[in-house]
Amino acid sequence: PPPTIPIDILTFALKTIYSLILYSPNAVQFLQTGGSPYILQLLPLRHGPIVQMMSSIVEKLVNVENYPSLCGIEGKEILGVGIPLLLQQLTSAPLPIREAVLRILKCLVSSDSFKKSLFDHGGIPVLVRQLSPSLGTLASSTITNTNTTNNNTLSSSDGLNPIYSLASEVILELTTSAQMRKAMVLAGGVSSLLRLITSSKEEAEQAAYLAVLNRLAVDEDGVNSVFREEGGLHTLVCLLYSNNKKIRQKAANTLAGLLISEDTKLEFYVEGGARSVLGLLTASKEEDIITECLKILVKLISHPKVHKSLMDIGLINIVKELGVSPLVKAKGPEDELLKQLRNLIVAVKVAHQSTNALPRSESTAPPPKLQMVWVKCKLGSY
Repeated sequence: PPPTIPIDILTFALKTIYSLILYSPNAVQFLQTGGSPYILQLLPLRHGPIVQMMSSIVEKLVNVENYPSLCGIEGKEILGVGIPLLLQQLTSAPLPIREAVLRILKCLVSSDSFKKSLFDHGGIPVLVRQLSPSLGTLASSTITNTNTTNNNTLSSSDGLNPIYSLASEVILELTTSAQMRKAMVLAGGVSSLLRLITSSKEEAEQAAYLAVLNRLAVDEDGVNSVFREEGGLHTLVCLLYSNNKKIRQKAANTLAGLLISEDTKLEFYVEGGARSVLGLLTASKEEDIITECLKILVKLISHPKVHKSLMDIGLINIVKELGVSPLVKAKGPEDELLKQLRNLIVAVKVAHQSTNALPRSESTAPPPKLQMVWVKCKLGSY
């Protein structure tokens, strides 16, 4: 925009546009005439109210019916011009401007072409840096409990730093790609998320960060070593004791994905993880949490030291009681919980053979206490 246009005039113009696009035909016309790329060029002004109004306008536009097909040339300009401008603000702009920019990205990131362009423009490291715990210190003095954003304050309805939650939501949308997940890990995403989970006192925040961490743990390459170096296994074990069901389930699911290498299994055992999982399995009434605990035990039982510990603290009796519980009796043969219980009994059988140094041909049945449970699980009949 011409530098001679006063800020208050630009602000008024954006407020007028926002009011007009509340009427759907006006929003369609605005998209067809290529309005979005033009307003994104106001970003370098770094004026809080202007960037906030831009965020509100984009949020309304992406909800217009047939939005992708209406973009046309506008969409290409956003990818080619808008993304570099947005990332530039995330790199160096004040925190309130970054908040508004993250809200814009949150609106646009569901598009596959936008995701690809964001990755191609180097957006992953920039987004991961928004999770840096040091931002919390910077933001603590700028958070206000209002719905407006100006040059000096961050908007937040609950007094929390919105930068972290917005950045984690955008990153979560990007974790569907293995290439992007790897870039996040290399950029320090796992380390930042673990530190945020450890430092956060809010369950809603912990759940949001854990959801991203859960997605990153899908890939073994490079993730296990980072978890171990950063004390991530200890953090996840602690989360198994959370009062929040969603956090317990996500923590267990993340652990089930991480327990691949023998070193990781042993460290998990040393951190008290095996005993914690057995305790959670015994105490929990939630089907999804019990299923995740069974997945973890299936992986742990193959480690000789962990296997012995699990036997010593009563794994067989716990599995036997679970096998005849009303929860399991009500399940059909193809149910996931029953499937994992069968897998655990098979794993116990294999570990039992290995521990006793018996050839497979000489020992084909599970330990005696589990034989009846195994038969019932296999046939799906109770």
